[in-house]
Amino acid sequence: TGFLASCFAPADDTLSSASLRPGGRGWNAALRVRVLHGKVRRSLLQTANTKNEPGQSTQWDINEFGVPINQEDMAATLLAFSANTLMGIETLAGMPLSDDEQRDYLALWRYLGWLLGVDTVEEDVLNCDDINARVKSSNASSSVNPLLPIDPCGPKKLLYINPSTPVDDDAIIHSYATLESMILHLLHPNGDSSELALHLLNVMRDRFVSKKSLSASDFSLRKDIGTSSLSEPFSLLYRSEVCRKLLGDHLADKLGIPTSTCRRCSSIRKFGFHLGLMFTVNLFLFILRCYTIIPMIFP
Repeated sequence: TGFLASCFAPADDTLSSASLRPGGRGWNAALRVRVLHGKVRRSLLQTANTKNEPGQSTQWDINEFGVPINQEDMAATLLAFSANTLMGIETLAGMPLSDDEQRDYLALWRYLGWLLGVDTVEEDVLNCDDINARVKSSNASSSVNPLLPIDPCGPKKLLYINPSTPVDDDAIIHSYATLESMILHLLHPNGDSSELALHLLNVMRDRFVSKKSLSASDFSLRKDIGTSSLSEPFSLLYRSEVCRKLLGDHLADKLGIPTSTCRRCSSIRKFGFHLGLMFTVNLFLFILRCYTIIPMIFP
């Protein structure tokens, strides 16, 4: 959050490109994040091949997890803030931003990614006849890598492999396709994913219960809502149903996100609780859609 505020909300509360230029607040923030990534990566790699001593935590397993904070991880994170945001706007508003606005937004995040260390393909390599030279990236240390950089917010990579072939190099198509590919490749919910999702849904609830560490059983909903306080499960189910509307039932089920269903409404009170919950969820999404559409129509 602090990084985004530094990039997009300078101290004078004006959105200015000067913040992202060399020496600007956002530029400095990006470099600090890049240095932090480098320190963490080096620290983990230094201990990756060492044998654990008694009492030490498990070291980083390169064979299982790969290089820490690698190019794919950073590219996926970059797409979460760029292409995924554009998809979210389309989902909420029911219509996408204009192509020019999307390309401009992706170009901004491509530059931010470059500052953070996400490799981009150099445009001047298109004029080079040597195929090996065309795989050069913005990172000099990656020039020996036979693979092209992911360059998630840039044009299609096929353009760099064979410049003579006519290719639609639209960054919108490339970024969306790359994000979808990474979702299929990387995002496979497991037990840890479910526990994390439920913990996040219970964050506000935890402030009103004990400070103890919650176990898996603590995340289960009370089945008999009608005989207990309705305020606590309502807040949890409200956030859960909003997530289900945005994620879809398939992924929500994989994450173990709770749901409220009329099948369990064995009493009028429970049925009223469910109707009130769904009305609140849909009202929130309606307001959110209006809030998203109005700036698009009246910029």
